[in-house]
This record gives sequence, C-alpha cells and structure tokens, in this order.
Amino acid sequence: LKDILKDLKREINDINTVIEDSKKPPGFSVKPIIDEEVRKYLEKYKNHITRVSSLVSKIIAGNESFDTASIINRYAAHFENLLKEYSNIKNFLKEGRKENFMRVTAIFWGMVVVWCTIIGAFFIFLYYFLKKNSETMSKIEISEERFRYMAESIQDGILIIEEDKPVYINNRMCEILGRTKEEILKTKKAEEFISAQDREKMIELKREAISKSLPYVEIECWNERNDGTLAYVQHRYSARKTEEGKTYRYIVTTDLTEKKLAEERMEHLAKIFESSLNEIYILDAETLKFIEVNKAARDNLGYSLDELREMTPLDLKPEMTWEKIREITREVDSGEKKLVKFQAVHTRKDGSKYPVEIYIQKILYESKPCHLCMVLDISSRIEAEEEQKRLLEAINQSWDIIMITDKEGVITYVNDSFERITGYKKEEAIGRTPAFLKSGLQDENFYKELWATLLKGETWKGRLINRKKDGSLYNEDATISPIKDTKGNNISYVAVMRDVSREVEMEAQLLQAQKMEAIGRLAGGIAHDFNNLLVGIIGYSELLKETLPSEMETAQRYINEIVKAGERASSLTKQLLAFGRKQIFRPQIIDVNNALKNTEMMLKRIIGEDIKVEIKTNENINPIKADPDHISQIMLNLATNARDAMPNGGKFIIETTNVYLDEFFVKNHRGAKEGAYVLITVSDNGCGMDKETLSHVFEPFFTTKDVDKGTGLGLSTVYGIVKQNNGYISVYSEIGRGTTFKIYLPVAEGMKKEEISELFLDKIPEGNETILVVEDEEVVRKMTKEILEQLGYKVLSASNADEGLLILKNSNENIDLLLTDIVMPDMRGDILAKEIKKLNSGIKIMFMSGYAEAIIAKEDGLFGDNVVIQKPFTSRELAIKIRKAIEGS
Repeated sequence: LKDILKDLKREINDINTVIEDSKKPPGFSVKPIIDEEVRKYLEKYKNHITRVSSLVSKIIAGNESFDTASIINRYAAHFENLLKEYSNIKNFLKEGRKENFMRVTAIFWGMVVVWCTIIGAFFIFLYYFLKKNSETMSKIEISEERFRYMAESIQDGILIIEEDKPVYINNRMCEILGRTKEEILKTKKAEEFISAQDREKMIELKREAISKSLPYVEIECWNERNDGTLAYVQHRYSARKTEEGKTYRYIVTTDLTEKKLAEERMEHLAKIFESSLNEIYILDAETLKFIEVNKAARDNLGYSLDELREMTPLDLKPEMTWEKIREITREVDSGEKKLVKFQAVHTRKDGSKYPVEIYIQKILYESKPCHLCMVLDISSRIEAEEEQKRLLEAINQSWDIIMITDKEGVITYVNDSFERITGYKKEEAIGRTPAFLKSGLQDENFYKELWATLLKGETWKGRLINRKKDGSLYNEDATISPIKDTKGNNISYVAVMRDVSREVEMEAQLLQAQKMEAIGRLAGGIAHDFNNLLVGIIGYSELLKETLPSEMETAQRYINEIVKAGERASSLTKQLLAFGRKQIFRPQIIDVNNALKNTEMMLKRIIGEDIKVEIKTNENINPIKADPDHISQIMLNLATNARDAMPNGGKFIIETTNVYLDEFFVKNHRGAKEGAYVLITVSDNGCGMDKETLSHVFEPFFTTKDVDKGTGLGLSTVYGIVKQNNGYISVYSEIGRGTTFKIYLPVAEGMKKEEISELFLDKIPEGNETILVVEDEEVVRKMTKEILEQLGYKVLSASNADEGLLILKNSNENIDLLLTDIVMPDMRGDILAKEIKKLNSGIKIMFMSGYAEAIIAKEDGLFGDNVVIQKPFTSRELAIKIRKAIEGS
C-alpha cells in the first residue's frame, strides 16, 4: 500500500507538471497543444487520483478499515470517474495529435521562409509534446494495473456487472463460487450463483436496494459449487448509475463457510453444555466468578443464572478455603497440569449438601482465559462405595472362610478368617490353587466328582478335610458355587467354608458318650444277672465245703479255689455295676479333704515305696454330696494305674480346690454343666499315653497291660462313679510327660451363699493390658482369646513359638503378659519365655499346662516365680490367675 501511495503521489505531481506546462505557449501564436477542455479532464483525473491517494493514506494510518466491500461502496464513484476521465483523455489526445499536427503543418508551409529558423524549435516542441502524452498514458495504465492488483490480492470475491453483463471478476470470486471466469462471464444474472432457496430473497433485496436507493444490501446463503460442495457466503450487493445512464452493479462476496461451521459447532456444543445431565460451569480465571452455568447445575443448586454470575465457588461452601481453590486453579493456569480432579462438597440454595467430584481445565472463552469445570454429583457413588465397603467388611469379619477363584481355580480373594483358620497369609494363598490345603485323606475321585459338579454349573456341597500351615488337620463344611456371565458360562467360583473341627470333635465325644452309656447299661445288666449266678456258686461252694469231711484236703482245696474265684468275679461285677451306675449309692454331705486323708495310708500301701504320695488340700474346700466309698474307690483305681505307669518310681499327687465352671468351659467341654464344683486333680509323672489310647481310656475292658495284669475296668469304674455323682472328668496325657486326671464333683445343694467359697462370689477381675497368647491347640487358643477379650484385654494370638516371636518383634503394641502353653511341637513354652525375655525384659510370664503344677515344677525350677494355670480352666480361674501374673499378687 505504501508503494501504491508513493506512485499515486508521483502520478499527481506528473499531472500537475503537464497542466502547468500546457499553460505556457511555445513562443508563437498558435493554439496551445493542451487546450482548456483537455486541461479540464486532467484536473478531474487528478482530483479522483487524489481521493484514492487519501483513502490509501487512511488505510495505512489505521483510520480506515481495509474492507473491500466498504471501500467499493464508499469510493465506487471515484473509481468509475477515474476510469471515465482516463478514457476521455486517451481519446481526446489521440484526436488532438492529428488536429495539432495538421495545424502545425499549415503554419509551416505558410511561413516556411519567415520562420525557417524556428523549424528546429518546432520539432523539438513536437517531440516534447508527444513524449509527455506518451508518459501520461503509460502512468494511467500503470495505475489501472495497480488497482487490479489490489482487487486480486484481497480475500473477498469481487464481481462488477455492466448492464447485466459481467465485466470484471477477481480470482477469489472464482474460488468462492467454485466456477471458472469463463463460466461466470457467460452468466447473464448474478442470481444464478445463489442457491435456489435463497434466489428469490436476493432478487427481492436487489429491488428494494434500487427502489430505496440503499447503499447496499446483504444476504447470507449457501452456494453450490460445480463439484457439488456447498459454501456458505455473504453477498453484498450495490448498484450505481453513471452520468451517461449506464448501470453498474457490484457484488462483494465473503466466504463464511468456516465461520458458519464453527458457529454450528458452537451451537451444538452449547446445546450439549445446556442439556448435559452433569453440572458444567465456566469460571472467570481471574475472579473465579461464574460466567456460564448449565441447566443441570442451576436446577441442582437452586440458583438462577443471574444469581450465580454474582457468585464464586466459595459461595457454594465447598468445605475448602479460598487459598486451596486458588492452589488448584494455579496448577491448570501454569500449565503444570492440563486437567485437575478433586472432591468437594456443594451447598444448595436450600442449605442441603451433596458431595461432588470436579474436573477443571483451562480454556479460552470469548477470547479470555477461563476455567471449564465438569462437576459430578457422587452421592450415589459414595453410597455404593460405602455399601461395598460394608459388604467387604462383613465378608472379612465373617467367621466362615470366603474364597473366590477364577474359572481355572486360581485363588483371587480370601477373607480374614482364612488367615485365622489356616494359618496362611492372604499373600501366600492368592495366585495359587486350593490344592496346597489338601490333607491327602480324600482321594482323587473325591475331587473329580467335586469339579464335575462345578463344571456342570451346579453348586457343590460337602465336607473337606484340609491341612493347616502348622500341619494340623481341620474339617470344614463347604459350599462352592459357580459365578456365571450373561451367557451362562462359568467365569469364577465362590466358596463359603465353615470350620467344623470343634463340631466334629463334639460329635465324636457325643458318640463316645453314647457308646459309654450303651456299654454301661449292658455291663450293668450283665453284672446284675452275673451277681445272681455268683451268689449260687459261692453259696453252694461254701455249703459243699461244710458237708465234706476235713480229711478230704484235696476236695477242700478245690472248693476254696472256687470260692476265691467267685469272690474275684464278685469284685468285677461290682466294678461293672459302678461303671453302669447300678451299684448301691449312699450319698451324704462330706468333706473331700477328710475323705482323701482317710485313704492316704491305703494308697501308700497299694502304690509302693518307690512312689511318693502327696495330698495337697485347700483348707476352705466346699462340701459335696457323694458316697465316701466312691471317693476311696476312685483314688484306689487311679493309684493302681499310676503305679503301673511308674515302674521305676515317681510322684503321685492329689490336690483339691474350689472352682466354678462357667459358660465358656461348658461350651468347650461336652457333658459339663455350669456351676460350683470341687476339683480333685490327680497327677503322676509316669510314661503317659498317646492320643489313640486316650480316646479309649474310659471304655470297659480296654487295657494296654498284659493279659494277666489288668481287667480294663479300673478307669471305666472311675468314669461311672463320677457320672453317677453328676460330675465331670477329663484327662490330659502325653508320652513321657505323665498323666493328669481332673475330677469335678458338684458342691452340695442347699448350701447358703456364705458357705460357698468367696472365689465364686467376688466379681471376676478385668483389665485392659495387652496379652500375647501362644497355644498350638486351636480350640484352647480361641477359647482363651474370647475369654480375655470379654474381660477387656487386647489379645494377640499365635499358634506356635516362632509365630509368637514374630508378633512380638513386629508389634507396635506394648505387650504386658505372655501366656504360653508348656508343651508345643516346635519349641517348649519355657524356652519361648526365655527368648521373649531377651526381647522384652519387662514382660510378665504365665504358663498353661495340662499337668499338675507340682510335678512339672520339679524339673529344674522350670516355672520360677511365674504363675501357672492348669488345663482345663474356667474363665474365673483364668481371670484371677491373669491378674496375679500381671500384678504379682
């Protein structure tokens, strides 16, 4: 534009020079070469060029918009007159050259003689005149070319129509209309370029512009190109009439396709924005005020758009500070993050609150930086998560094992009970198949049938015998169900397994009790009838002995042997009657201590000199109602068994104490009943018994002795007497560790409260210390943990010594007391206590044992000053012993 302006100014200067030169005669009396009419045309030409120059100056200075349509409309007359004056001057000069030349020729011939000296000057002037005219024409043509260059350089299409015939079209118009110049120039009416649906509207607007002398009219419409594509354009139409009466129409076309598509996209996005079910906000990045808020947000919050535009997110009480909000927005403003997600709380206009999850990013909206916020109401999700959490917590806290596997049987989930029951950590199980739990007691056919059921899509129910991490076995009732997809295919399996080891054990005890009961009835019945036969045998033998003469020594000797055999048989029948609870029962209120002291001398004679007999009694023992002869018979039978178990000598200890069997004890010892009892503990340190022997120990005629050394009725008699007196008996023994019998006989009924030991009347002591329980027997461990937790203690439990040491090392708790069993498979309890003392010198120690305290205590001062509790024990006993161990009193 600056170059064009420079040329225009030079053009004006040249025209001024021509005009000024034309006013100066060449020095002789002839008509000026540029006469007044030509000068008038040049003056007009210069005037129009000056106006165009002024326009270009304004555009360069920024005082005029470089809008082609506007320029054409406002300065069209100047361009028209410019071209007209150029044409007039061009034609006039061509004619003028001829006229002037003839005039000069006539003068020349008339004054050839007079003015011959001026001929040279004339030719010089003629040369100057022709040269000046040629330069003027050249410059006008150059100006026209420059204006054409301007028209071709702009981004709008230009079409000029003279009397319904296109005379000029730029290349941009061809591009916009999608047609060639030749096609457009052949067009008779401009309306042909407009789509059919908008054509009538254009014709009407054109008429209106002409009738009302409007500077221009506009129409936006879709134009169809030759290739079938559509272009959305804006046509600006204007018309002018020249002084000669010619009509020129100007069409300036702007391609708005991209703008139209963008507007349509924006309109579509606006509809999405407004109709979205999620809340969407646009915030001013500087003030954080709401600019736009969609319908879902307005409806949920209860505010109108005008109200929200006066608010910021802080007004929604998001439970966040302004600094925190600004910290979040700075992350997206700085470009550190393109998208930031966070959670907050929004408060509705009515004061109700709801949790939200907000996604925020930086955008440009109306040419200014803003924040686009997508807000999700997560109330339902949080409720679902809470429900899922509660469900998972319920599954984890379930007392049953819950296991989930994939369709190949690989474990993907186990709950906390799995760890508690099996001893395996979750990490050790996940990713493996349950085969590592197999005990080997169920064959392959068993598992094939299980899988065959599951693969058919059916639920399998049955009992599994599995092995724990410590090697012990456990029984579980399992229900395994397939989880199916929508097509009915198995995609995984869920198993619910209940540990029924205790139930199995209780069933075995019940079967044993029923068997003992059946045997007792049979033995009692047989003994009763057999006694009748023995009466006859012994009686008639004695009569026969009286009738035979004394000289018949051999016969007398035979009769004496028959009588002795009959008496021995009578003794056996009495034992059978005792086992069957059919013997004569003469109960009375007795003092157990006195009854035991009365049998002491007899026990010492039976048991022998190599075995030391000790009787330790509680002075405040409660009275019981029993037959004194029964107490003596129990002690004699137990002493006999102890003697046979200690051929090389040992200790036989009897202790008495008051106990109260509570619901925990009764729950874990079938046949026991809740109440106050006198406990008689009878222990020896003999050879002991294995588990198989223990399972038959009270059965009649069961014996491990040689044929001629026992009848197998001793312990069965003890069992029968205890049951006949409504008592309970238990036995604990291990090979090489001796045997302990515990006999619980109920306190006599009708006693006054003050006559019962204060042990039963005082409130059970409680505590809040932390106790580590180490016990390999699961039933005992679980029962002990339950009792202590109900007493207020925090309990950590381990199934073996190594696990106990690991818990102590890794625990953040200050463990106050170690309660450990003495006999465990991997490490004895006393050795464990020493190891733990090395790690925690301040910890208190308490031992559990099924053996009599006095017997174990002899082994090199094993217990020291530590408290010992004997199995089985009651919750009251345990509570008192725990306080004694912790407080040292």
